Amino acid sequence: MLRRAGLVALAAVVLAVAVAALASATGRSSDDRKVEVVKLESKILKGADLNLGDEAFGLGDRVALQQGLWQDGKSVGELGVDCVVIDLDGQTGVTMQCLATASLPDGQIAGQGLIGFTADEVQRFSLAVTGGTGDYRTARGEIRVEERSDEGAGTITVTLLR
Repeated sequence: MLRRAGLVALAAVVLAVAVAALASATGRSSDDRKVEVVKLESKILKGADLNLGDEAFGLGDRVALQQGLWQDGKSVGELGVDCVVIDLDGQTGVTMQCLATASLPDGQIAGQGLIGFTADEVQRFSLAVTGGTGDYRTARGEIRVEERSDEGAGTITVTLLR
């Protein structure tokens, strides 16, 4: 379960960051308040659980991921994610502090948040957009993630305030 939670957390963060970055670059809808909404698909390409202490996965251990990002079937970038376990309850799940950075053609965008994972098949959570570089240097907003599978595939909806 911890491996799945770690992969889901990383995938979610990666997806969130990528969606936020793409929101300002492509496929946007906006209103007078300069709100942009973008949807992306994501899948984990590589990942590792880093057990830094006891044999059991627990407090302080990490999950690192590289994730691909797609929009309308086209590859639009990649996401790097690093999550640290901050709370673990074998019956209810795991809580992780996750940081993610998406690399896109016009810059990078960063996101972070606390994510609680359970044994449910579908994980839903939100993250904060914390900043960016290049065309995304003023990015802020919210990332909503729906993780659908053990393989780390999911949908990310990013709402950017510009």
